[in-house]
Amino acid sequence: MVTGKGQTGYHKPDLERHQVHPRWGCCVVKTWINGRYAYLEVKDNGYGIPADELPHIFDRYSRVKGHRSLAVGTGLAWPLSKSLVEAHDGDIDVISEVDVGSTFTLKLPVKAAAES
Repeated sequence: MVTGKGQTGYHKPDLERHQVHPRWGCCVVKTWINGRYAYLEVKDNGYGIPADELPHIFDRYSRVKGHRSLAVGTGLAWPLSKSLVEAHDGDIDVISEVDVGSTFTLKLPVKAAAES
């Protein structure tokens, strides 16, 4: 669990960082707390994930078919991330568009400082 100070309501992002690489593009990372949840959002302008493959992105060993020659990997990063987030009573979601990029959002419960 993420420990907070009993914050409620919407808060502007506590952190927003942009990283631009001439070869790999842009990545924006944001964090914020809204009510009882802390959020981490990672947005890129990469290859994107086709809509028909999105339901399988969190399946073990699943890799985007069209990206196999573009990026190396085992297909375990997102399934393991999902398992870790869910082990902390959180949630992870993705929205993506081919040739536009992807946004992954993690949502974790905030434990009030008095509860820790």
